[in-house]
Amino acid sequence: MTADRRTRRLLRRETHSSRSLPSIVTATLVLVVLLWLFLETVLSVAGAPPILASPVMIGPWLVDLPRQAPGAVLVVVGLLIALLGLLVLALAVLPGNRPRYAVADERSAIIVDYEVVASAASRVARTAAAVSVDQVHTWASRRSIEVQVHPTSGLPVDDEAVRRAVVGELDAAGLEPMPAVAVTVATRGAVGV
Repeated sequence: MTADRRTRRLLRRETHSSRSLPSIVTATLVLVVLLWLFLETVLSVAGAPPILASPVMIGPWLVDLPRQAPGAVLVVVGLLIALLGLLVLALAVLPGNRPRYAVADERSAIIVDYEVVASAASRVARTAAAVSVDQVHTWASRRSIEVQVHPTSGLPVDDEAVRRAVVGELDAAGLEPMPAVAVTVATRGAVGV
């Protein structure tokens, strides 16, 4: 394995979470249900009383269920089961992203948390807007960084200049993937800051 391939693999492992926990939980639940059905079948064949319900009782109950239960209850239960299935499918297929960015570097693998990137963006935005620490709030996610500036009353802030400054800082850091930057300047200014 080459160093470049090893570095890419390491970066991927650090920026994406493992899917083993949802897989283990799902497999355990399926195994418990199958073992219970197996045990009930063995008890039914042996003529022993069932633990919860024997397969002989479950079959006719399921066949008769649409006639016995109200339609609204069946629809709600069906929707809940479908949503659970979609959730399990999404956990299996979609990549799990950790709150981290990879930084492009030829010599080593560098990982940066979202909080660090948000802090750096706040610092640059604060300097570009000429406001204090409490007047800038930043949120970072995988695809975007949102900067909210509360200007001092009477002093206008150029949101495009702030956005350019933040984008310049992020470009210099070499984040991968490069997030989109959105800057919002509050319409009401801060007094006494």
